[in-house]
Amino acid sequence: MTGVTNSSQILMSASEVCTILNLKDSTLRKYCLILMDAGYKFHMNDKGQRGFFEQDVIVVKRFLEAKNSPDMTLEQCAKSVMAWIRENNITLRVTEEEQKMERHEEAISKLQETVDQQTLLLKKLMEQLEDQQKHINKRDNDLMAAIRSMQETSQAQIAAAQEEKPKQGFFARLFGK
Repeated sequence: MTGVTNSSQILMSASEVCTILNLKDSTLRKYCLILMDAGYKFHMNDKGQRGFFEQDVIVVKRFLEAKNSPDMTLEQCAKSVMAWIRENNITLRVTEEEQKMERHEEAISKLQETVDQQTLLLKKLMEQLEDQQKHINKRDNDLMAAIRSMQETSQAQIAAAQEEKPKQGFFARLFGK
């Protein structure tokens, strides 16, 4: 579990901390649970395993020192360590909720970028649709003008043809002469 985080602090495993502090794994686990109940946040990976930074080792050492004083329960020791942390302005690591919020903010910003891109694309598509509609309207108007022109020409030809024929009387039309 030893690794380097992006803040250039060394992340140690529980067994390494047990070696440093000369504790058993179960004892370290018990102390960590008590400190967590008091409000301290340890680094946890996806599997729920604790990782310890140098600051965490110092906090556990402080807890061990407080535990060795007479007439103090483990819970009281944890509370005194938390008070010492607040008093000395030792920064606590970002809680899981804050980490989740950061991840959500990143996701929200990515979604916002996607929404902005889609909005821009929709605007372009709307402009294209408007241009297309203008083109269709112009084509329709041109076609209607051409049809009207052809009808007028056709009606003029029909009228001219009718004028050329002499008017026949009723009987001539009836008998076809």
